[in-house]
Amino acid sequence: MIYFVVFSLTGLAALAVASYYKMEVVQAKQNESNYLAVESVLNEALWRINVGADSLADFSRNGITSTYSSITRLVTISSEKRTISVALEDMHPFSQGVAFRDAIDTSSYSITLLPGHGIRQFPTLPTIDTTYYLSHAVAVYNGGNINIEGVMASGIHYVKKGTVFLKNGTYLDGTLVIMGKLKVVGTDVILNAIPDSNGTYLPALIVADSTSDISTTPGIIIRGPIFSAGPFSMKGGTLTGPLVGTEIELSSKLDINDLSNEKYYDYPPGFGDVHAYDWPKRISAQSWKVVL
Repeated sequence: MIYFVVFSLTGLAALAVASYYKMEVVQAKQNESNYLAVESVLNEALWRINVGADSLADFSRNGITSTYSSITRLVTISSEKRTISVALEDMHPFSQGVAFRDAIDTSSYSITLLPGHGIRQFPTLPTIDTTYYLSHAVAVYNGGNINIEGVMASGIHYVKKGTVFLKNGTYLDGTLVIMGKLKVVGTDVILNAIPDSNGTYLPALIVADSTSDISTTPGIIIRGPIFSAGPFSMKGGTLTGPLVGTEIELSSKLDINDLSNEKYYDYPPGFGDVHAYDWPKRISAQSWKVVL
């Protein structure tokens, strides 16, 4: 009789344990299914924001609700089991190593960039405020053939028209703004961006005229952002990026390397308010919060 009781209790315990683990497995599968459903709604919300108005991110799907605040820039996904919130950030053109609007030719180049700063096409590029750079210029050139050689005064150099020839040993700590043509004909040409009073780096080179004829040679080094309103051909040379333009050609073993430095990727002054544009958005790193 004792053996019968012992074995009966053991059997009941085994059944209880088996039932418990079965419930745990079912619960785990339900949790996993809910996580997948929530993530699916989050992905759809992000897609809706990037293809249309931000208000399209406010919707419901199978009992899961998505809301987006353009003020806090938070997407909140709520289900019966949990609530997830993530912060979004703009992927503006200056946040990428290379950003183009219309076309890109990558026949010959090497690229080494920090994660999240690759090559990306943007349907819209920012508009340069030329008056900002003209009003802050340390030197203004009115036109003709402008030959530059040696060390230039630090700051913004603004060329209203004509053709600029950068010759041997040209060195600038600042910004070169070109409204006409640019020809790099020398070696050891260095354009080195510097920050403004707020610590944000201005572009090292700006080509403001969309009809400008621009080309470079392997003899140029550009440290800092480059912006071109028209076609831009980088035929050799070394630059950190970002390189922003409508049509970009990368050839002749051009080397793009941001030197593992984030400092050039901020949105620079003289291009309007960054939030005035509807840039593509992505989830900010380490912003994912789960409320059980």
